[in-house]
Amino acid sequence: MFSFLAGPRRRRAGDRPPVPSGPLAIWMTCVEDGREHGVTDEEVARGSRHGGRYVAVCGHLVTPGSMTCAPGRRCRACHAALTPPARTRW
Repeated sequence: MFSFLAGPRRRRAGDRPPVPSGPLAIWMTCVEDGREHGVTDEEVARGSRHGGRYVAVCGHLVTPGSMTCAPGRRCRACHAALTPPARTRW
């Protein structure tokens, strides 16, 4: 970490980087439905060995388009599954 007043802060032995609370996923636009779907990192590894098609978090079988194309509209089911619930203040 860096503090503008004190300069760089050294990590202490007990410091750990923050860990994401949900599954890690990337967003892929499917050429069949034009939607952007969330695909977990485990599924990316599995799909790359099985023909380049991936099962999205919502269950849709994703055939990804070119990575140079603009993303499609985000799948609501994937978005809901991958977005952490809002925190409430007590």
